[in-house]
Amino acid sequence: MEGSPEPAGQDSEFFRFASLVTDTKVSLQDTDTTEHARFEPPAYPAEASLIAASSRFGYVVAATLNGFAYTSTKALRTTILDLPKTTTGKLTQVVRVPVSQGPVTQIRLSAQDSHILLAVGGNQLLIYKAKDIVDQVCHVS
Repeated sequence: MEGSPEPAGQDSEFFRFASLVTDTKVSLQDTDTTEHARFEPPAYPAEASLIAASSRFGYVVAATLNGFAYTSTKALRTTILDLPKTTTGKLTQVVRVPVSQGPVTQIRLSAQDSHILLAVGGNQLLIYKAKDIVDQVCHVS
């Protein structure tokens, strides 16, 4: 359609994701904890979604055993790129938000990426403003 703001479509026969650094992993757990040993994947439903990312505001949230962790996509990318291949590194620029209502089984973002939605045990839905978490981080000295 002439004058349409959308670009012309193209068919492709393949689609491939390229990794930043081959076989590199980033850990969210504290180094002095046994959190990793207690995480039991069979305890979570197959449809569990434990990580979400906002490309609009540049943040990532991931479930932990005690709540969720919040970090910037920039910090995550920098950490990954600074790691040697086939290693696991610790993400240091993380805000941990405790959730006492039960284990997080789903993490979603609102349509505008302004709110973090958590489904927790007991069929509860918790909603956090992403801006409130950022503001708390900025005011920590």
